[in-house]
Amino acid sequence: MQEAVAEVSWRFSALPGITRTAKPVVSPVGPLLSSGNGFDAKANGSKITADSLRRTLRDKGYEILQSDETGFPDRIAWTEFGDLDSMGHNRGWKLAREVWRSPRDLAGRITALLEAGWSEVRVITDHGWLLMPDGLPKVELPEHLTVVRKGRCARLKEGSRTFLPVSSSGHLLLSQYFIGMDQERFGLFFDAAIHTGTLLAAVLFFRRVLLAMARAFLGSLPPGLR
Repeated sequence: MQEAVAEVSWRFSALPGITRTAKPVVSPVGPLLSSGNGFDAKANGSKITADSLRRTLRDKGYEILQSDETGFPDRIAWTEFGDLDSMGHNRGWKLAREVWRSPRDLAGRITALLEAGWSEVRVITDHGWLLMPDGLPKVELPEHLTVVRKGRCARLKEGSRTFLPVSSSGHLLLSQYFIGMDQERFGLFFDAAIHTGTLLAAVLFFRRVLLAMARAFLGSLPPGLR
């Protein structure tokens, strides 16, 4: 058996990072999909489900392998492996005690495929788990601003507004006009002052959330880097 070569790369995650959105998007047929209602992806105007995703992959020539099948190495195939998603939902932070089993089992699955004659195995994970020692900081989001809302993500309605003026610089021009400020001499300084004030207000408003995030990040570092 020839020596196996592993290459590791990264890409931006699909948003939001939940299975019914991320899995179809990172699949080989992801470029064929469009956004649907809520968090669902669509293909040909219909919502993508687990079954319809597999049908779409078959239509594009992919063989669908069960977790213990090796298929035909002269073709292209799609297979799913692992149960981190359900384990995380069921066990919460205790997942950290057992997560080592997943890469071990995955290595065994890859080895079986290579020994069956596959020349390349590409592993893609659609999303991960974020475990924070003090819990995930919570920010209230009014439901009337959203199309759909979950505990960790939401889809905003078009035209929703925040309490901070972030949409354009029109309010800056109007302010300069009404107070009679020379825009050529002080326009840039005024813009910088206003945006600095906005930033300081946001940091002050979210200070507890930012502090909790900083503590969680520092707590996640190895002892030698703290």
